[in-house]
Amino acid sequence: MQQRKFLVRLVRPVFEVAVVEVEAESEEMAEVVALSQSAVIEDKHWIGAFEPGSYSCEAQYVVSADEMEDDFIFSEIENERKYGLLKANLDSGEGRILLQPWMEKVDDLMSADLCMDWGNDLESLRQEGADNYFDKLRDLNAPKGVRSAKIIPFHRPEKE
Repeated sequence: MQQRKFLVRLVRPVFEVAVVEVEAESEEMAEVVALSQSAVIEDKHWIGAFEPGSYSCEAQYVVSADEMEDDFIFSEIENERKYGLLKANLDSGEGRILLQPWMEKVDDLMSADLCMDWGNDLESLRQEGADNYFDKLRDLNAPKGVRSAKIIPFHRPEKE
């Protein structure tokens, strides 16, 4: 098979952090105030980078180098591919979906379709995690060095 050249558009998550001081009556209100101010924080106050040990890259789009038209792979594809964000608290085991601005702009049917796909993937991960947990728990509770008993089927005589 002859080798061909392809252009592959890769994406990777970059998380940036900014610390802001706010005045509020509670932690919940402090979050609301800080989030409302996030849009006006200058770029120079945000720090962060890609963490290769914690996050993976995705091949977002592949096109034959011979077939690429204009700069589609560099610009127009951004309008077709969007990403959601799941938040995980590894201390408490709580998780949330963090809604993104683009999610409010898609129609209801598209939103339902995307959520169904994501839900199916998440359900598979949840089931796999639960199954693995219980398998490990069973293995931990199994007696060590003891062979399984050989079961001999025994049927009681029927009463007359």
